[in-house]
Amino acid sequence: MKATIGLVIIIVGVIVTFNVFLPGGNGEPVATPTLPAQAVHVESTATPAPTATPQPISGAPVRVNFAAGSYGETITGTVSTSYLLWAKAGQTFTTTLSANTTALASLYAPDGVALYQELAAGYTAKATLPTNGDYRLEIRSSGNYTVGVMIK
Repeated sequence: MKATIGLVIIIVGVIVTFNVFLPGGNGEPVATPTLPAQAVHVESTATPAPTATPQPISGAPVRVNFAAGSYGETITGTVSTSYLLWAKAGQTFTTTLSANTTALASLYAPDGVALYQELAAGYTAKATLPTNGDYRLEIRSSGNYTVGVMIK
């Protein structure tokens, strides 16, 4: 016996449809959703309880450069900060945010269009990038956070 749950999410004008097949007692795995190009995919790793309101971002954006031959970087911070990362059209931008306090991540394309907004700590988001240029990753936090970014 199979049970199916259908879910439609609208994110920045892109409609993403998930069909999740629940195991029917015969050991079938849960199906992985198929996403269209330029979709945003969000996965939960944990959901910490919020403890304070994130602070607004102040100051100039911080440029993030990866080490030669690397596709990613781990960034740690204690205050809300905006980061700039250069990427090419068609690459996948992955963000994983963790914090012991309230933290939210938002990713903006070079033209200012939000690819995802207010991704909570404990989640991972993947977005296919629409154009070449500087992408702005904003982390709003009320305390310490760690954000892993990968562009590949």
